[in-house]
Amino acid sequence: QATLREGASIVRAQACDISQGGLKVRTNNMFQAGAEVIVTLPGLEPQPGIACWSENGFAGITFNRLLPLGDLVSWLHEQRQSQRSAG
Repeated sequence: QATLREGASIVRAQACDISQGGLKVRTNNMFQAGAEVIVTLPGLEPQPGIACWSENGFAGITFNRLLPLGDLVSWLHEQRQSQRSAG
């Protein structure tokens, strides 16, 4: 799960794809291209970014700075471990 904040609006979304440079989320809320957002994912520092596109229930967000590769790999490993524990 991801939380996206644009100004005073807070939206919950499902993170589908993530990379060092950004992520794709599933959401019913449409974002204007160029909207400034803060992305919060459990276990990662909040990441400022820009909404690049929004269509068919999905949105793409580019982070303002690349996530450090080690942080992303560790986070992905933790996500896999928690999914295995839950399932």
